[in-house]
Formats: sequence, C-alpha cells, structure tokens
Amino acid sequence: MANLFEKADRFLDRMCSPKYRTARNMICVFLCFLSLLSVFLLMFSPICTSENGKSQITAAKAFDSMNSKDSVIASFFYLQFVAYVLIVVCMLVAAILIVKAITKFNNDDAVAFGTRKTIVFAATVVILYTFFTFIFSPINQMLGGMSYVKISYIPVILVCLAGLLYAVLIGTLVAHRRNKEIENATAAQKIEFDLKAHRRKLFWHQFEALFFSLAAAMVAVITLLSDIVTVTFDETEEEISDMVISGKEILFGNPELMSKGERLVGFVVFAMMFMTVSLFALGLMSFIGRSQQCNKMITSSVIMSSVACTAIGLFGQYYKMVQELNAEVVESLLEEYNLPLEELLVYEIESGAIKYSYVLVAILILFFLRRPLTKANDEYRELSRYDGLVAPAAEVTVTNATIELNTGDDEEEELLDGEFAGLNLDEETKNPETPNDTQPKRPEDFDPCPAFTEIDRKIGVYMGTLKRRRENLLENPTLPNLVNYIVQYARDSKHHLFYTPESIATFIAGLGASRLTILQGMSGTGKTSLPKIVSEALMSVCDIVEVESSWRDKNELLGYYNEFNKVYTPRKFTQALYRACLNPDTITFIVLDEMNLSRIEYYFSDFLSLMENEPDKRTLQLLNTPISRIENGEKKNYTALIDCHTVKIPGNVWFIGTANRDESTYDISDKVYDRAHTMNFDKRAQKPAFFGNPSTPKYLPANELLRLFDEACKTVRANIDNYPVVHEVEALLEPYNISFGNRIAMQIERFVNIYSSCFTYTEQTVLEALDIILLSKVVKKLELKSVDDKESLSHEFEKIGLRRCASFILSLKED
Repeated sequence: MANLFEKADRFLDRMCSPKYRTARNMICVFLCFLSLLSVFLLMFSPICTSENGKSQITAAKAFDSMNSKDSVIASFFYLQFVAYVLIVVCMLVAAILIVKAITKFNNDDAVAFGTRKTIVFAATVVILYTFFTFIFSPINQMLGGMSYVKISYIPVILVCLAGLLYAVLIGTLVAHRRNKEIENATAAQKIEFDLKAHRRKLFWHQFEALFFSLAAAMVAVITLLSDIVTVTFDETEEEISDMVISGKEILFGNPELMSKGERLVGFVVFAMMFMTVSLFALGLMSFIGRSQQCNKMITSSVIMSSVACTAIGLFGQYYKMVQELNAEVVESLLEEYNLPLEELLVYEIESGAIKYSYVLVAILILFFLRRPLTKANDEYRELSRYDGLVAPAAEVTVTNATIELNTGDDEEEELLDGEFAGLNLDEETKNPETPNDTQPKRPEDFDPCPAFTEIDRKIGVYMGTLKRRRENLLENPTLPNLVNYIVQYARDSKHHLFYTPESIATFIAGLGASRLTILQGMSGTGKTSLPKIVSEALMSVCDIVEVESSWRDKNELLGYYNEFNKVYTPRKFTQALYRACLNPDTITFIVLDEMNLSRIEYYFSDFLSLMENEPDKRTLQLLNTPISRIENGEKKNYTALIDCHTVKIPGNVWFIGTANRDESTYDISDKVYDRAHTMNFDKRAQKPAFFGNPSTPKYLPANELLRLFDEACKTVRANIDNYPVVHEVEALLEPYNISFGNRIAMQIERFVNIYSSCFTYTEQTVLEALDIILLSKVVKKLELKSVDDKESLSHEFEKIGLRRCASFILSLKED
C-alpha cells in the first residue's frame, strides 16, 4: 500500500509540472463551459405540464406564450417570464466567472479557483431550479390546478459531471501541490513532521467514513423505493384488489394515472431522494478532490440518509398504527346509521419500509463506534498546524514561475487564504537544502516568552521598591503585635474593614500551618478583602487570579506552548509566580478568586502534591523543552527559570482560594480540605463603631514572618497526644467513621502553636485554637453524614469545651 501511495505521488508530481499546464487549464475551461451549458438547458426544462401531457411550460417559451390560445400556457406566462429572466441573469454571472478565469490562463491558481467558483455557482442554480420546479406541482394541486411536472434531469447530470471531473482532474492536483508546499516548508525549517503519514491516515479515515456514508445512502434509497404502505384485503373480497403505495411506482410511474395524494407522497419521496443522493455526491466529490469540507459533507450525507429512512419508515407505520382506530370509527358510524356490520371490509396494513431502519441503526452504531470523522479531524488539526508555513500574508513571489501574488489585488488575496496559493514550484523551491528567500525565516532576535522578558527587565525597579519598603519596617515584629496592627490598619483604612483579633490570628496561623488557605462562605462577607488588606498593611504583594468554569487542566493556570512558532504564553498565575521568584524578600499572596467554579483537582492537582515536598524541592516544570531568548545575536536565559523550563515555588508565596457555596460551584473534596487551612465566613462582618485616620503601612519581610512561625512552634511545642480533648473528639466521631491522619495532625499542632502565640499563652487559648482547627479539619466532615441525635452529640462537645464545634453540629441539616 505504501508503494501505491509513492507511485500516486510521483504521478501527481509529473502532472503538476509546467509541461502539462496548458492541458490542465484547457480542462478547466471545458468544465466551465459544461457548467454554463447545464444552466442554459434549464431554459427547456419544463416548469409545469398539463394534465393531458400535451402542453409544457418552459422558460424558453416565455415570449411565445404571450399570444397563446392554450389557457394553461397563457395562465403561467408570468411564471415563465420570471424563470427566463433568472436563468439569463445566472448565465451572465457564470459567463463573467468564465471570462475572469480565461483572462488568467497562464496562472494555474486563478484558473483553478475561477473554475471551482463557476461550477459551484452553476450547481447551486441547477439544483435549486430543479428542486423548486418539482415543489411547484403539489403546491399547484393544492391550489386547485391539474398540472404535474415531468422533470428533465439532463442539467443536473451535466453539472454533477462537471463537479466530478473537476474533483478528479483538478482538485487532486491542487491538494497535492498544497501538501508539497507544506512538506518543503517544514523541511526548510527543519521541523520534524511526517506529512505523508498524516496524509495517509487522513485518507483512510475519510475513506472509511465515505463507506459508511455510501451504506447509509444505499439503505435510504432502497427504503424510499420500497413498498411504503401495503393494504391487503380479506380473501373473501375477490372484487377488490390489494393496494400498494410504492416509492418506485410513484417516482417512475405515469403521473397521469396518479391521484393527487400519490403525487404529494411522490413530492416527499423525491425531495428526500434528491437530497440524499446530492449530499452523497458532494461528499464523494470532496473526498476525491481532497477538499477541507469533506468531513462536513460526509456528516451531512449520513444525517440526511438517516432522516430519509426514518421519516419514510414512520410514514408507513403511521397507517398501520391507526388501522384499529379507523375500524372503530367506521363501526361507530355504521351503528349510527343502522347499517349491518358484516358489510365492513376486512383489511390489513403493512409497511415494508420500516425494516430497513434496523439496518440503518446498525450502520450508525458501527459508524459512531469507529469514529472515522473524529480521527480525520485530529489529522486535519495536525496538518493545519503547518499550513501557515506556506504563502505568508505579505507577498509571495516564486522564482522562475508564472505566478506572482500581491496583497493589493482582491482576487489574489482570496488565493493566499484559499487552498490554491502558490501552486507552481520550481526545482529550486522543491529542494529544501537550497536557500530560498520565499521560505519563512526565524528572525535573528527571537523571544519565545515576551512576558518573562518584560518581568526580567523590571528587576531594577523591584530592587528600588524593596529599598523603599525597608525604610518602613514593622517595629518589634511579634505575633501579638502583628495581629493588633493588622486589625487596627483594616479598621482605619478607607474601606473600614472590621476583623476581630481571633479572625486575623486564625488567618496568620493558617499561613503557618499550610501553604494553601481556603476562605469559604457567603458572597460579600469579606473573603477576598482579607488577603488584600493584610498584604496592603504589610506592604506585600497580592495577585488576584480569576478562576473560570471552563478550566480543565493545569495549562489554564500555567499557560500554553505553541509547538509551531515556539512561543510560550504564560497565564496570569504563572507570571505572578515568576515575579515572586524575583522578589524573594516580599510576602506574596496569589489569590484564586472563586476557585471552585471549576473542579480544583482539574487545574491545581500538581500544586497540591508539591506542597507536601521539602521547600527546596517545590519546583514545577512549565515546558517540556527549554527556552531562551536571543538578543543581539546572544543567547540569554530567563532569570527565574531553572534549566530554562522549570520554575521554583519560593518560600515567600502563599496560595489563597476564595470559595462560594451555591448551585454554580463544585463541592470541594476531602483531598483539598486535608491539604489546606479553611476559614468560614458565614456572617456579614460588623461595621466598626469608630475608626481613626488611615495608618501608614509597615513592611514585614517574608523571612521575618517565617521566623515568627518557627519561634512560635519552638515556644509552645503543642503535642496532639498530650491533649485529652483530641482523643475525646476522635471517640465521639468514631461511630461516623471520621478520623484524621498524620498530615492533619501536623497541621493541627502548628496551628495551635502559632495561634496560641498570637495571644497571651493560657490553657484556654490552646483550647480555643483546638476548637477552631478541629472544626475546620475534622468536625466539618459531619456535613456529609447522617446525625440522628444532634442535641446529644452537641452536648458532648459542649462538655469538653469545644463551643464552636457544638454550635456547628446543632446547625446541621436533617438530610
């Protein structure tokens, strides 16, 4: 099979050579005139035929019928005249298209493009004219007329023949030359891309899809030609013969012998047959011509075949289903008029069309299981990545060729964007080793990530900002002073935010216990304002990243690398992380606003795992290939990237997530809760009764905050095993199969140490810290359990001093 493809490629190469240019263009001109002839023959295609078949109305007889004595012809004079004018106008348009193609006879692209436009235009006119001519017959009958249509299929056959010949003789050459251009361009740029392999896969996937389309169309045609309705009378009724409504008889029988009802059924059958065959023919032509519309045409053909087969099958089944209903109606009428019931005709209705629907269903199931068009679309996407290498938008000039394309000409601009751009390639262009000015080149100075370059150039600005910040250091930085300072700063700020010392201490202790903090609760309760006001008070950085509901993987956070142009586009999150690496002294909050609009595990799973590593091992690979920019001919690496593709998550970064809990968001899983510190905002913050003038922000370095956390853990040294209340909680929750592991135990210990250090150390302070963290980490899991006796369980928590946990249990819903 591979040898067959190679021979076909060699044959097409030979046919694409300038030696056969005149023959190719003569074929195009012939096809143009053939399509024009099909439009001209519409003049003699009958619009309507009288009941006796003696008088025909055509567009060519429009002027002859002005003085005609035939009442049928005279009555349709205006219809003839309108048809005549429309056909003449269409012929003029087709002639203009032909002239435009012939005037550029030596330009392969222009001739091929003009021929395709002419054939498409002619086919549209012929098909619409034929189709609406046939529609006229049932409409005329419904209006009381006695005419019918005997269609001439010669124009349809001619235009279809022109389209098929174009697809076979010209379309394949155009597609072949286009593929050659892409192959030469990729070779010139040393891009690893197996064009032939993708083309072969695309061919076989489309061939398989076309086979299914053919099978579906054949089943639909057989269904349309079958016995739609068969009425079989009882054997005792010898004088009455059986009645059969057959699609074959309706389509090819004598219209003079048909009733109006049969003609109406014939219209439906003809319309479905016409659309089914036409769409399959278009799919076949687009496949032969390697058109990019092939997949759409095949899909349309399969859908139309399914509709036709199902509609006719149900049409026949309708009469079968209402058979008993009709019998009951007739019986009731006979009884009303006192007629004997034994005179009723006994008959049985069957439909021979419905059985073919089962075959079509089997074909469709196999079609959807094989998914040939999905695979073909994948190959199209792979091929389209390199399609932009051919014919850049500025100007294309091929050496020793007959085509010169300029963006100044509207006609040629269509060629640049179409599938006919740059058809003529000389031997120099076909040789990838020969220098060619028409091949796109990477500029000498190349920057694969301008966003990182812009951040690198601001390092001097960051150092100046850091120097100014250090002139306003927070004096006597201790955890109690830090809590009181933030509470006062938030109250006196222009927003007048009110946070209790317990809330600020909980937030700060959460930063020391985990790198991820989740602030959840009702909208408008100050979740996003908390990290913003803390960062403002400490002269730190707070970057807001808006999470979108469409996020499905980590690339939504990190960004995308374009394999074609070798450019990496980082997202807002990655740029914030990159800046934090260049400002290691400054506390940085990266806030994921409304983080549960999408499932957190989809886009944040890598960070959940990284936070469990040692601080020096928290690195994330952004790209699979190293990148570096070229400036003035010199290679320069990006400052914050390790090995030119990896970024480090520095110790000055904390991730803050805000989460609303409503019908538009996803539930947060235990995997996320176990690795994060959670704060609940269930009530609107109180407005401060009094406030002073805005305070001056004070700078707290990141290493200073980390030092405070370490000192707190060394001073208090809380051990979870030394607190009986923790064991009592485990015992109370054991019937509900709720417990916690070592990870949560370590977070509880760090939280209790830091929270207790924010106030004067007492046993009551430690108990309050345990109440907060046990509710957040452990007791909250009762939301997913069924608690039969809430009052009793709440009373037990009240007895051991965990008031928050007790109140939460009482607030649980019954379900």
